[in-house]
Amino acid sequence: MIQLTKHQTLLHRLWKVVRINTVRPWEALGLPLVIMATLLAVTAVLRYLSIAFVSVEAQFWFAPEAFIIIYLFIVANQTTYHDFPISLSYGISRRDFYLGSLLTFGLLAVWYAVISTAIAAIAGTISLLEVSVIGYLDFLSLVVVFMGTQVLSASITTIYLRWGKPGMLTFFGLLALTLISLPVISRSGVADDLPRINSETIALVQSMAILNGITLAVALLGYLFIRRARVV
Repeated sequence: MIQLTKHQTLLHRLWKVVRINTVRPWEALGLPLVIMATLLAVTAVLRYLSIAFVSVEAQFWFAPEAFIIIYLFIVANQTTYHDFPISLSYGISRRDFYLGSLLTFGLLAVWYAVISTAIAAIAGTISLLEVSVIGYLDFLSLVVVFMGTQVLSASITTIYLRWGKPGMLTFFGLLALTLISLPVISRSGVADDLPRINSETIALVQSMAILNGITLAVALLGYLFIRRARVV
């Protein structure tokens, strides 16, 4: 059983949250590897049979990042929902739970960025010996995206913990209105006046800074919500 004392440092308390969040290591670390290995094998077979999807550069297409993003979104949702009341029962504060969960998300983001890079090397997309600045930034961008995915999922879950079904209905209603309004904004010409985020106008480093800023803002909102969240 995990016990807390008043004299434990913040890092020790946060690490206890990491242990709670990863009490099922197979689901967090092992199962996705089996699934991705299967997908990679199937893709290799399809490539051998010349029926796999190929890119413009005539490379066979396999994107583990898409699967990882979906998987991490689900894992972060389940972690926040199920482990929040468990952590409180162990005497862990809401602040320590949230910070510990962010630490967990960061570790998982790095882990799966390494896995994605390794799979890309196996697939022949990149070389493991590549040490250029661009290659390094690509790895960091994976970490940022994976981290942001988990923070977004956890923050959405805190809305449910804080306001229940009415909060979720309000959130998804506003999200639907936003998505519906995008084509209207695009046709109105307003979007033409906005700075465009692409490789020609904003460098990769600047894009990562923007993603980090969005992730931080969402994380702060999630923390504000969980401070008054209900114990389900």
